[in-house]
Amino acid sequence: MQMPVLRSLRAKPTIVVFWGWMAVCLVLLVVSVVDGSLHEDMLRAVDYAVAEGTELFESREATATSFIYVSLAYFVAVNIVAALLVHRSAAGQKLAFVLLVPLALWWAYESASAPITLGRMYPGTIEVSDWIVAMLGGAVWLFILGYTARARSKAAI
Repeated sequence: MQMPVLRSLRAKPTIVVFWGWMAVCLVLLVVSVVDGSLHEDMLRAVDYAVAEGTELFESREATATSFIYVSLAYFVAVNIVAALLVHRSAAGQKLAFVLLVPLALWWAYESASAPITLGRMYPGTIEVSDWIVAMLGGAVWLFILGYTARARSKAAI
């Protein structure tokens, strides 16, 4: 006897792919917080902002910590929106799909272009693993968008 949840997940690969990708992103985020690399990255971001002429109103450490909180808030907010749109689109809701299209394209672009952008800000800090994660993230969003569009077109026939 199969559980209804497992059956529904098999019927909606976009949901499985989305939550799999979110799990990978969450693990990477937790590891970067625990090993201190996120803090180091934010310190580099503060240094970059200062070099570009931004005036700090707090210490370098406090500003870096603020950047971490903003990054975590962004991560949570974006992924709540993404989860809602992916689930609603998989359920066949047209408005969710209409909203998913530009956002999934943006998230694919944002993911794939992150190493280029970060490489300009922090020369010499981007590694092969960053490129792999970026390309995988872009592919995930394109898969979600393409599979959802294909499912919608098949349903319309």
